[in-house]
Amino acid sequence: MVEERCEKIGKTFVWHFTCRAIAPNGRSAIGVGSCDAFEKAFKKNGEYVDKFGRPANPNSIHNIRATAETRAFNRAVSNLVGGGEVSAEEVSADTIEEKEERKNG
Repeated sequence: MVEERCEKIGKTFVWHFTCRAIAPNGRSAIGVGSCDAFEKAFKKNGEYVDKFGRPANPNSIHNIRATAETRAFNRAVSNLVGGGEVSAEEVSADTIEEKEERKNG
C-alpha cells in the first residue's frame, strides 16, 4: 500500500487507496481504487435513496475500506501483468448487459 485516505464529501465519505504491485523481476505498477459510503444509492432531493426510493443505508466502514483497497490492489496487479479487464466486482449489471447486446448483435 502506498497511500490510504478518507475524504468527506457532503453527507457521505469516500475511502481512497493507492497500491503498488511489484513483480519478482522488480518491475512495478500502481493502481488506485475508491469506494463511497452510498455507492449503490441515488441522490434525490438531497437525500440518498435506494433503487425503490426508500432512504438508503450507508455501507459499513469495513466494507468501504475493503472495497477501495481491493480495487486498488486488483488494478495494480492488472496494470503489472498487462491485463485490460477490470476486476469482477467493478463490473455493473449494466456493463454485462451491454456486452451481451454487442456480442449478440
